[in-house]
Amino acid sequence: MPPDAEYNNARMECGAGRVRVDRLPYAVDNATAALKGTRQLVLAGAKIPVAFFAYPDKPSVLMPEDCTATVLAEVRHDLEQALEALATEVGALRTSPVVSPR
Repeated sequence: MPPDAEYNNARMECGAGRVRVDRLPYAVDNATAALKGTRQLVLAGAKIPVAFFAYPDKPSVLMPEDCTATVLAEVRHDLEQALEALATEVGALRTSPVVSPR
């Protein structure tokens, strides 16, 4: 499953040869469905996913209650270095990324 990104991004490269990153859906029900079953969220330059508005009878925080969020790096940090350090730590530095065919 590709990683999820915040819905609103200033910039996001995509297309052939790029790693596929799906955006979290904007609608609360769709976003909670996309994150259903997620037990661990690793945040790199992102915040905990929350609903844009306080919808009646809808959760404000979109991740499951039993999900743990870990901040790998904040937006002010060197995100590329943080992700490379994580890949090194878990032995994935030489793992080929899953790229979009088109």
